[in-house]
Amino acid sequence: MTAARAAWETLPDVDQPRMREGAHRHRAAPLQRRAADRLSDAGRRDSGPCMDRDRRGLWRPAGHGEAWTARRVGTCACALAAALLLGAAAPAQTGRVAYVIDGDTFRLASGERIRVAGIDAPETQRRQAKCAREIAAGRAATALARGLLMGRTVRVARLGRSYNRTVARVTLDGRDVGTRLVQAGAARWWPRGEGKPDWCRR
Repeated sequence: MTAARAAWETLPDVDQPRMREGAHRHRAAPLQRRAADRLSDAGRRDSGPCMDRDRRGLWRPAGHGEAWTARRVGTCACALAAALLLGAAAPAQTGRVAYVIDGDTFRLASGERIRVAGIDAPETQRRQAKCAREIAAGRAATALARGLLMGRTVRVARLGRSYNRTVARVTLDGRDVGTRLVQAGAARWWPRGEGKPDWCRR
């Protein structure tokens, strides 16, 4: 007889049934958990093929994994692209020019300051201009822009913001204002990413 068996036999009779019952419960617990898992799986299958288990045993939408993540990313990308397209396709608005600040900037009656996109006019302020020649050219450009825009109703297609001003494509009577100012000599083309035109050089 082994030592364990001998110890068992020496226990009081009243404790032996309790120990046998505990051992039975210990052996039955895994079986009960497996049965519960099978019932849960069956319930999930009956509810439809929309759920699946991941590696941690958690329930996730069927197909959860790299392919599912890729589908979600693709959906978000499509939604973002659609939103950008809708924003880009927003119709231009009209407004009346209340004041012309300089050759490329004016203020609408609403108070919004508009910077004509794609061009640069010479500065009129000493702290901003590089030379006296630029100041003189800036005053001439401002006078020309005032004659063209003051009190007129223009169409504004907003593109962004710069120095508390709205950068926009501006048209007047169906013609691009930036092009008209460049053709008149009041401004020069200023492509994005390039240096500011030098008005002190001939």
